[in-house]
Amino acid sequence: DDVGLFALVYDEFSSFIEREARGAEVAEERINQVTRGQEQLLIARRRVAEVLNDFRIAQPDLPLAVVNILREGWHDVMLLAYLREGEESVAWQHAFAAVEELIWSVQPKVEPSDRQRLLKSIPDLLKKLRDGLNNISFDQHRAGQLFKELQACHIAALRGESDTIEVASLDEVVPEGVGLSAEVEPAEVIEDEFFEKATALEVGQWLDWQRDDTWVRGKLSWRSQVSNNCIFVNRKGMKVAEMTVNDIAVLFRENNARLLDDVNTPLMDRALDAMLGALRDTGAAAAPA
Repeated sequence: DDVGLFALVYDEFSSFIEREARGAEVAEERINQVTRGQEQLLIARRRVAEVLNDFRIAQPDLPLAVVNILREGWHDVMLLAYLREGEESVAWQHAFAAVEELIWSVQPKVEPSDRQRLLKSIPDLLKKLRDGLNNISFDQHRAGQLFKELQACHIAALRGESDTIEVASLDEVVPEGVGLSAEVEPAEVIEDEFFEKATALEVGQWLDWQRDDTWVRGKLSWRSQVSNNCIFVNRKGMKVAEMTVNDIAVLFRENNARLLDDVNTPLMDRALDAMLGALRDTGAAAAPA
């Protein structure tokens, strides 16, 4: 009968929708994990670059050998410590302290007490540097070259000399965002009703927007608390766009985007409502007058 047929179709449809939903959830979570990882890497690189540049600016006469160690190897040591354990970790504090010790070790020593302190500290400093570089699988041959250059700096420091060591130029610093592609200059932010509307978007809401004369539909899957970047996915959980809140505000302002309310209702529920409506219509038609 009609009721039995609808029940059979509904069961099959339910199983299909559940499989599709699970697949979409897995794909969506994978995209979000990758995006979160990329953002964490960006934050870490900027923080390490900021720290090393601060050291560089505070010590404008650093020997080139020291700058090479920081730029070529120790940058990644600090990056790894930040990513694995965070800025409050012991690993980060040790990496930070090693930079301070390294910089102090190459400054000319005039007082006998400073020379004695340097002589005692060099073996421990070199061990810290070697261990850190080994931890990031730094090239052993290049490490040997860097330590040989550093040895010359230490000899000069013990003699109280500075003019015999090649000094790095001020522009030889770790560039902010090192290793990243150039960032696009952000568009001007206009904090109007459209910006507020874009800011109020919640994860799970669906949006239609126009791109290259074509309308695209996506669900807000993830929003960064750092950069305000928003990831949109389709029903299969695949990424369809990455936009900033300001990008979305521009779309609203130019009437090129619209919020969708009914799409928030799960497809399964809407299909069920349609089936129940059809059953009611069938029952009403079959009822005796």
